[in-house]
Amino acid sequence: MAISDKLTKLSTDITNAYNSIQEKGGTIPTNKNTENLSSSISSIKSYEDEYLKLISDRKNNYNPTNLPSEITKIDEYAFAGCTNLALTSLPDKIGHIGSYAFYNCTNLALTSLSDKLGYIGSYAFSGCTNLALTSLPDNIKTIGSYAFNNCKNLALTSLPQNLLYINNSVFNKCRSLKITELPVSCTKIYSYGLSGCIGITELTLPETFTRLYNAALSDCTNLTTLKILASTPPAIDSTTTFSNCPKLTRIEVPSASLEAYKTAKIWSNYANIMVGV
Repeated sequence: MAISDKLTKLSTDITNAYNSIQEKGGTIPTNKNTENLSSSISSIKSYEDEYLKLISDRKNNYNPTNLPSEITKIDEYAFAGCTNLALTSLPDKIGHIGSYAFYNCTNLALTSLSDKLGYIGSYAFSGCTNLALTSLPDNIKTIGSYAFNNCKNLALTSLPQNLLYINNSVFNKCRSLKITELPVSCTKIYSYGLSGCIGITELTLPETFTRLYNAALSDCTNLTTLKILASTPPAIDSTTTFSNCPKLTRIEVPSASLEAYKTAKIWSNYANIMVGV
């Protein structure tokens, strides 16, 4: 490329750069040269900061009393960060709640969810500290990771009867959770799935249960009794599975499998508190 062609291209690139900055609300200097380009680019950030502030203010002040009855789906991030949102119910037709849909909606006060609901995405209700649901629809088969993370007032007494597994950190730090058993359909608890659930005192794992992942039941400080119905000892990924469970003093397993449990990897660490039933 000839020198003249290179200069022409450079001039065009600089012009295009300034046009793009102007479209984004940036500051344009009188002298549109390369020396002023960097400061002009940095002005976009100020513009973006103002835009983000406007969005934040909108969310902080957004507080509808209800949603249109025809809604069937709530998309990702739909109400994320709406700290004043205090809905107590959602439309009956909602079958899908996307990831981060109600993330950190600290005043959300739902008392129930639609029976048609089949999907809850990751982080959907994470940080919703005022959420006090006592049940979830049985239609739900999977719940995304961290979906109810740190929902300290979530007061579930049971889980959906078709739930396939407890995902990563789904109920992490749900201090008011009071479930006593997992549904027959549930085969695994992933990492930190029920960690910090201090409301759980006894828990029964079904015959179909196959695996406990890292820290799955860690920090369940009031857990006293674990009942396992599976004849084959479920796999355990780590010694942290029951870390900081100081009151765990009884693990019940099928009598015919007692020795298998007592000699199984990691389970053997708890042989002295195992009993066959």
